[in-house]
Amino acid sequence: METQILARDIHIYLRKKPPLDPEAYVYVEVALVWPDLERIALMDVRMTVAKQNPARFYAFFTGNCTGLLRIVKPQDVLCLYLSGATVHEAEQCKQNTLNLPFTLTYDKTCRLKYVEKGMAGHSVTFPTRM
Repeated sequence: METQILARDIHIYLRKKPPLDPEAYVYVEVALVWPDLERIALMDVRMTVAKQNPARFYAFFTGNCTGLLRIVKPQDVLCLYLSGATVHEAEQCKQNTLNLPFTLTYDKTCRLKYVEKGMAGHSVTFPTRM
């Protein structure tokens, strides 16, 4: 069963023991993509819908996951699964100009599912399995 997590609670959820539910995800909209920096700025869609300032954070895709940066576009709405993510809290991301005090890094594996537009329901996993 999939578990939706609020973006502002990701850092708490990723520190939980026992290990994560592999189906836990955060529902986000892609704000910006910087392929050369291996970085995507994400917004928590549930907070955006509430007409408040969205909760924003960065996700970095390195190593096996850089291919994701070629397919994700600004304004894509997706479920970003948390398994495979490492959280880096405030001390390690003081340069973060977004409003959540952490970043996520995916380097070995990442998975997402498109929610809206032409690719709705399509799941993507990196690295792709041959």
